[in-house]
Amino acid sequence: MSLPDNRFGRMALYLDLLDGMSIQVTQNVATAKGIANGTLVNLEFVHFPTNTHFRLMRDGASNTIVQLPSHSPDYAMLRVPRPRATAIRPGIDPELFPVFFITEAYMKSIITLPKAPDGRSL
Repeated sequence: MSLPDNRFGRMALYLDLLDGMSIQVTQNVATAKGIANGTLVNLEFVHFPTNTHFRLMRDGASNTIVQLPSHSPDYAMLRVPRPRATAIRPGIDPELFPVFFITEAYMKSIITLPKAPDGRSL
């Protein structure tokens, strides 16, 4: 999917996630395990609740059909190539690491929107 620049508010509302795609971690998740801001990893899979339904939508930027879930994911499993890694649980591949969906804001901020052309507040 192509992501246009955001200077004019044309950023995509969603990003297509594909199993095996390379992604970059943007927060310090587990620095002791080597999962920190800037770490390059591969997305192994995304786990959704069992009652999740997906609807098909066309991505106008790339002209492809994408699936939008009815619920947020529970977690995503990342493959992090780390030398001398230890598994988070016995029997799990030591290169796999879960990251969980967080709904709390990282930081609070106040956003003031400009008034509409007719003078009303949005």
